[in-house]
Amino acid sequence: MKINPVNPYSNISKTDKVRKSDNVTKKSNTVSDQVQISDEAKSIDKLIQKAKSSESDRTEKVEALKRQIEDGSYKVDSQKLAEKMIDTLKNNE
Repeated sequence: MKINPVNPYSNISKTDKVRKSDNVTKKSNTVSDQVQISDEAKSIDKLIQKAKSSESDRTEKVEALKRQIEDGSYKVDSQKLAEKMIDTLKNNE
């Protein structure tokens, strides 16, 4: 029975050749990434920006109402309140 001699260095030279060929193919296959934003995403972004800008307006309104409540000058329009309550009940049915 004959055993084939094993040369441990023969495998190293094979891997070196593969590495060199990988480097060549990597350089030739460069592709740049691109991102496309859908129209729906753009409209959502616009709504988010609008909400952020109106947030400061709402904060001012809330602060004004707080001051009115604290100094006792806030008055509830009972007619408007009743109308809103009725509208809400009608819409929930």
